[in-house]
Amino acid sequence: MKVSVQTLHLTPPQMDHLVAHPKIPFVSFTGSVANGKRVEKTAAEAAEKYGTFKMVGLELGGKDAAYVRKGSSSFLLSAGVSSRC
Repeated sequence: MKVSVQTLHLTPPQMDHLVAHPKIPFVSFTGSVANGKRVEKTAAEAAEKYGTFKMVGLELGGKDAAYVRKGSSSFLLSAGVSSRC
């Protein structure tokens, strides 16, 4: 069964456990540079330990990540993103 979780608020030990889990193939993280480095380090250590590859996407230092779908209106996108600044 495949499951997708959108948002989790975790303590650092919880984050380490989740990122290191061998059955989680991808982690997308939005947050501080310090915690982003922790995510990268934990993922690399888990890859070495379990012999797996984990994809990691980081958006560091910002408050509002934006996902853009193919075919989105560039006008609406620019209005929506700039209104959050």
